Amino acid sequence: YLAGGSCQNTLRVLQWLIPVPEIAVFFGCVGKDKYADILENKARQDGVDVRYQVTDKEATGTCAVLISDKHRSLCANLAAANCFTDGHIRDPVNVQIINNAKFFYVSGFFLTVNESVAKEVAVAAQELEAPFAMNLSAPFICGYFRNRLLNLMPHITLLFGNEQEALTLATEEKFGTENM
Repeated sequence: YLAGGSCQNTLRVLQWLIPVPEIAVFFGCVGKDKYADILENKARQDGVDVRYQVTDKEATGTCAVLISDKHRSLCANLAAANCFTDGHIRDPVNVQIINNAKFFYVSGFFLTVNESVAKEVAVAAQELEAPFAMNLSAPFICGYFRNRLLNLMPHITLLFGNEQEALTLATEEKFGTENM
C-alpha cells in the first residue's frame, strides 16, 4: 500500500532527498473520508505540506496497480481528484505559496483534470522566472491529451518521461523517428 498519487509521491521522494520540512507543497483535491486522512498523514509524516481542496461531491481517488513480470497496469478511480477547481489555487494563502515557490512541477496526469490550472501555474512559473517541470506520465497523455500538452510546451523548462511516452509523443508530432 502506497499513500499518494503520481505527483504527491514525487513530492514525498523530493522531501526524502531534501530533508527540509515542507520544502514541497502539494495541491490536489480529496473527498471527506478516511483515504484523505491517510494521504494527508503520510504526506505530512514525510514533510510535504499538503494544501487539499476538499469536496463532498466525490470520494478520495484510489488506484489499483497490477504488476506482471516487467509490466505495470494502473486502474485508477480519480473521483475527487477530478474536482480540483481554479478557485483553489486562487485562494490568497495558496497564491502566496505559489508566489514564493522556486520550482514548479505538474504531472501530465493533471491535464486530464484541469488544463486551465496547469496553464495558470506554468504562466506563474514563467513570470517568477522559476523552472516549470512536467512529466508526460503515460502514453495516453501524449495521444488523447496532446493538444493540452502542446499548449503548455512554451512554458515547460524540463519535460521528462519514459521511452514509451517519448515514442508516443514523437509519433503524434510526426517527428519521423523511433530512435529514443
